[in-house]
Amino acid sequence: MKGKLLIATPDLLSDQIFSKSVILIADVHQDGKVGFILNKPIPLTLKEISDIKASFQLFNGGPVAPDRLYFLHKIPDAIPGGLPVYDGLYWGGDFAKVKSLIENNESRFYNQIRFFIGYSGWGSGQLEREIRNGAWVVSKRKIDIFNLNPKHLWQKLLIETRPDLELWKNAPDRPELN
Repeated sequence: MKGKLLIATPDLLSDQIFSKSVILIADVHQDGKVGFILNKPIPLTLKEISDIKASFQLFNGGPVAPDRLYFLHKIPDAIPGGLPVYDGLYWGGDFAKVKSLIENNESRFYNQIRFFIGYSGWGSGQLEREIRNGAWVVSKRKIDIFNLNPKHLWQKLLIETRPDLELWKNAPDRPELN
């Protein structure tokens, strides 16, 4: 499951956090799984929440540890200590090195590092139950998370993975209000 994408099904449309989410599973361990929502930018930049003076867009990674900053990157030679997610993509690493790299050449790294506030987590067996119950569709597709348009990512992957759900692609963000 590590490195796979979770695509929220219409069953989660009333869930304020996971509705229309696309989550990359970054780690699998005996206690559960860790992932990051890829398509929910938040109206904050890195310089607004840290001492790094850079305007990287931040993303809502999920509801767990919403006071912590996480990152994915594709430069393991420049940022040691990251955990491989799949070929060419890493989670975390030496944050002091990230800070130094960005402060010395910020623009060079915009398409190589993505920052998240919080993460999505599941206890042992929890995600598998949610998948069996139809909340998530799993995709093995690898995407370039650094050069994607988050606005239409959910619709695109939902239709690609489950064409029978195309009817739902334009569902309102808050269907319970209709």
